[in-house]
Amino acid sequence: MKRRATFSTILATTLVTWIVTFASSSLTSAAVLIDDFSASQTVWDGVTVDVSGTIWDGMQGTGFAEFANTNDTNPGELTIRKNSTSNSGSSAPFDSAALYVNVTGDFDAKVEMPGFSGLNAIPYRTHSLAAWTNDQSQAVHLDNILGTTNTRRFRDLVPSDEFADDGGGTNGWFRLERIGDSFNGYWGTNGTSWTLLETIDTSGNPYGSTLRVGLATWNDSSSDFGARFDNFEIETGPGTPTASFTWTATTGGDWNASQNWTVDGPPNGGHDAIFADSIAATSTVFADTPVSVRSVQFDSSIPYAIAGRGGINLVPGTDAAGQVPARFDVLQGSHEFQARVNLLHDATATITSGAMLIMNNALDLGGNRLTKTGAGELAIRNDLITNGGAVDLQQGLVSGNGTIGGDLNNDGGTISPGNSNSSSLVPEPTSLMMIGLATLSSLMCWRRI
Repeated sequence: MKRRATFSTILATTLVTWIVTFASSSLTSAAVLIDDFSASQTVWDGVTVDVSGTIWDGMQGTGFAEFANTNDTNPGELTIRKNSTSNSGSSAPFDSAALYVNVTGDFDAKVEMPGFSGLNAIPYRTHSLAAWTNDQSQAVHLDNILGTTNTRRFRDLVPSDEFADDGGGTNGWFRLERIGDSFNGYWGTNGTSWTLLETIDTSGNPYGSTLRVGLATWNDSSSDFGARFDNFEIETGPGTPTASFTWTATTGGDWNASQNWTVDGPPNGGHDAIFADSIAATSTVFADTPVSVRSVQFDSSIPYAIAGRGGINLVPGTDAAGQVPARFDVLQGSHEFQARVNLLHDATATITSGAMLIMNNALDLGGNRLTKTGAGELAIRNDLITNGGAVDLQQGLVSGNGTIGGDLNNDGGTISPGNSNSSSLVPEPTSLMMIGLATLSSLMCWRRI
């Protein structure tokens, strides 16, 4: 049976199935383009590209395709027939046979990949949801590789995969999301519930504002096959605000399980992760793969612990006014990170009076500045790795018994980093041990020697 995602507003046309605007979407004044491929059209006939009357802006890599059509070779689907010319979409240039739309700014795209048809006996048949630059020099591609083994893969044009496993297969859904310089790759079985596969951070090599986003296919053997796609949707819009997701599970659980969050979770990329009052007892949320968020907020009198081998990366987000800084917010309660925390941008930790945030694993500033505000307590109970960054204490208390490998500046708070009876302050050549230090008065600056 043909599956179709459900949308709240429908404007029927021909091949351009729906084009709607959602004022209350996670994308402010966002346009939603949808193609369910129910109308018959030959997009590429081997000679001419014809995307007239569709949502699509063009097709590239036609030298690698025999044809591309909708609702003909496979009813209600797009089929891109790969010819016998070898090419690889995993290295620059990204010149795969691909149907695309031009998108400026952030986007959220998804598609169903039902399988393949009309093929020779080849081990790898790549179906891809991808975003790439106009000159094809940069690309991220979320792949469903069907063949000897069914592989899910998410990567950019570098020698190694960011993510790959054998969880691919027919009738899978794939979702690609851009938030600033971060790209999130998801997989699902129904087009509504998603599992995050990986986040690719391109801030070191930015892609620019306008990209081609679309459906691609390739293989690097001299064989042909038909790649099939269905139910494509992309939500776009300038000035995309950072989305917020709230933990809704009544206990702890997997960060990357979408059912534990408000709709469209989990948070990863330039998102806010909010841990509020849904839990009934102390709970642990674990992330066994790295996650990146713009902010983490705790608003619960019952403690949360964030654990897992993946670690938490704090990154900047974007809104209509531009870049939004990273932050921790503790509105009430005592909460802790048992997972490693990495700052990929300057950040603020605001902890209200009577509240507490505990770092029980390494806190790596990555050369960035962490500013502590609010009357509450930040407890650093493991290594503080600054790499040229610094903690700037402006209000409240910083305590702990870890090791500082850099600068801790006190501009108006209290430093109470010890749990022994020593009252001396002993600077080390490369670090300051926090054990045994007495409370310091305000307006004191403690720096590495």
